[in-house]
Amino acid sequence: MKGMIVASFVSFGAFVAMTIGFRTIRGPARRLINIVVYFICVAVLLTVLSVTPKDLGFLPDDLIERETWLDTIVAFFVMSASFLGGWLQLFTLTNRGYSLRVLIDIFNSPQRALSPEELLVWYSDGRGLISMYDTRIKGLLDAGMLTFDGKLMSLTGRGRKAARLFRFLRGLYNSGERYD
Repeated sequence: MKGMIVASFVSFGAFVAMTIGFRTIRGPARRLINIVVYFICVAVLLTVLSVTPKDLGFLPDDLIERETWLDTIVAFFVMSASFLGGWLQLFTLTNRGYSLRVLIDIFNSPQRALSPEELLVWYSDGRGLISMYDTRIKGLLDAGMLTFDGKLMSLTGRGRKAARLFRFLRGLYNSGERYD
């Protein structure tokens, strides 16, 4: 039980740290927030587990795990599952979710309805649908996956590897179905 309680508090701390990080850090360094926060949380989790008593000062005897290693594994699993399967997915959805952005923009419109043409202009708080495209292209250029010579965009070696990997994964996870 100690592992689950400590992991829950560390997980909530991860949520707070990621929120602060995403609200304050801009640019390429923003990509590192998730991994840095995760590894800091692992270090905090292991530290707290090693310096606190087995009963945390309040747990009854029947809720105390006698095997410290088992409690540590459970804590690591709970914290990792909540981070990777919870907070990380939530932040990914809210920061990159095209469909979610469409819903928000229609909700924010004065009449709570938009024609397809109006959505092209209203998308992303009035930045327009082209802003989504520009943001994605800039991210790929910054990551060194694309080059642009003023006329054509081309994949770099890194971009080809990523495209090959994600084409494979897309085929694997979609069981051959295409959702283009």
